[in-house]
Amino acid sequence: MDYVLDFNYNCSLNEEIYDNYGNVSHVRIDDKNFVNDKSLSPSKIIKNVSNNYIGKSFCIKESNQVINIGKDFPGEYAYSKSTCSLSKGRKILKSKILNNIDEIILNAKNRNYSSNKKTKHVKDGKYGFYKYDTLFSINKLNEEKFYTGKIVIRNDINGKKYLYDIISIKEKIN
Repeated sequence: MDYVLDFNYNCSLNEEIYDNYGNVSHVRIDDKNFVNDKSLSPSKIIKNVSNNYIGKSFCIKESNQVINIGKDFPGEYAYSKSTCSLSKGRKILKSKILNNIDEIILNAKNRNYSSNKKTKHVKDGKYGFYKYDTLFSINKLNEEKFYTGKIVIRNDINGKKYLYDIISIKEKIN
């Protein structure tokens, strides 16, 4: 199914870093753009920020797929089993990614399909999931740390693709 992009696509004010061949190698996220409300738990921050994206759509450059942000995304992203098992620092990192979710989706790479394996996804994930690789960095006080992760896209019964979660976030050691 082909989609016609009927929205204006605007990237965040961060940098896409290019390799020697002109391809985006990763998204650089500037830490100073992140405001950490210390009165809220990291999961609450994640849910509050992710609510801002409900109803928006972004396109993956590599596959040309349109990825929608559905109303179930904030709860899954903030309270999934994988998120709940993260340390406080990793949850804060996951919230920083949200401010650049447009660029993270745009530059997703290496699509892999996986069928639904859980009974809880019989309805919402009946047609399986795509997982894409992501590479990004956080630039804090001129120190850049690199991270990898998997972007999980849910294939809905309505034919649309929805951002489900970002999992397996790990620091990349060069």
